[in-house]
Amino acid sequence: MGYYTCFSLEVMIADNSAVHPEAAAIIAKLRDTNESANYAFDQDGAMQMDTKWYDYTDELREFSKLYPDALLVLYGDGENSDDFWYSYFRNGKVQYTPARIEFDEFDEAELA
Repeated sequence: MGYYTCFSLEVMIADNSAVHPEAAAIIAKLRDTNESANYAFDQDGAMQMDTKWYDYTDELREFSKLYPDALLVLYGDGENSDDFWYSYFRNGKVQYTPARIEFDEFDEAELA
């Protein structure tokens, strides 16, 4: 069986302020060298098909070393309803950030 996740990828410049000028080439290289990435997202990094990509952290950590001036922004949406997150990869390092769901406190003035 296994656990399926939908992935998408953006390639940004290192400070995350703009799309990397070589984003398309970087995504193409990843898809050419990684079967799971090729299956998971299309040539633009958009979600293509859910997949079982268990080693994405180790694989993207290594891949990011090839492009130290790029920030790889991977979005994941797992099959559990509360499993969505971002992982940021740059030059062999990773930051994982799960989503947080917040609800407003009760406010009687909001009652309609």
